[in-house]
Amino acid sequence: MKDYIILVDTREQKKLWNEKLNEVRLKKLDAGDYSISWDNRDFDDKIAIERKSLADITSTLTSGHTRFKKEIERAKKLDYFAVVVECDYSTFLKGYYRSSVAGYIVAKIAHTLEIKYGIPFHFCNSRTEAKALIRGLLTAYIREREKLEKEALRK
Repeated sequence: MKDYIILVDTREQKKLWNEKLNEVRLKKLDAGDYSISWDNRDFDDKIAIERKSLADITSTLTSGHTRFKKEIERAKKLDYFAVVVECDYSTFLKGYYRSSVAGYIVAKIAHTLEIKYGIPFHFCNSRTEAKALIRGLLTAYIREREKLEKEALRK
């Protein structure tokens, strides 16, 4: 597989990657916080990953629900869009302690979005795990893309 660059949204508050690394480039993304560039082509119009902390996801799925639905509408045009949450599922179900909305209610909203729009929610135990998961999803997308392009050339 050729080298790739991780695209990080310029508005991402708590970046998982240091933008000073050669493998990272800041770019304003229409959807999500992370995408990928490969073979001198940006794929932010094909794949995006949204990263959220427990506080972020709680806020996004309750008071920020209208704004998030707009992002979902933009994301529907992508080949793949997912949400990576920086907490385990048990903690998610317990809820964010500063929220007046119970965790199980927030979970119901997430489940509805997953079924209605096909958006997977991945739960991670740490930022390190979230970073590894995002990298894994992005590279899996590029591997599949590379296979498809090789097959197209053979035809």
